[in-house]
Amino acid sequence: MTSWPTKRQLGIFLLISLTTLFAAACASGDQGTQGANGPQGNAGVAGASGDTGHQGASGPAGPAGPSGSTGSQGAKGPSGDPATSTAPSLIILPSAIETGGNRFTLRGAGFTPGETISVEIQEGGTTFTPPRISAAANQTVNANGAFESDWSSSSTSTPGFYTVYAMDGTGLRTSVTLTIVAPKT
Repeated sequence: MTSWPTKRQLGIFLLISLTTLFAAACASGDQGTQGANGPQGNAGVAGASGDTGHQGASGPAGPAGPSGSTGSQGAKGPSGDPATSTAPSLIILPSAIETGGNRFTLRGAGFTPGETISVEIQEGGTTFTPPRISAAANQTVNANGAFESDWSSSSTSTPGFYTVYAMDGTGLRTSVTLTIVAPKT
């Protein structure tokens, strides 16, 4: 058996149909003009900070500034030490010679300018003055406190180590070792 809709259901259906038709008729007309803007609303809550961006490229260098003025010259400093040595020194060339009166050269520095150098050789407890080969002028200390003179060992020297002393007239004294070896066969 088929049931017919009630009056109430028919009334609701009719009302919905009429509303739909009316809405469709209104939607098909021309659009009206825009109304005026309303007043601005209150500011909203600030949002969270964003991530830091990448660093940009460097800009071009700026122009150079003007040169500054030259300052005044400072006070003169103290004088330095003289170039000559304050302690005497001595070298021997060659440092080893053969027995039989062979030649050696003494070079000294740090002695008193103008003084005469005297040389002694000591072996054990015996001290002697070796034969001098160079002229007397070479035994005088020059203006820089240096000298060079040639000597020879004694013809009777035996192989061993000898201490060679050089002294000037003011008492400055230093020494170096001379080695005397047997002749090569």
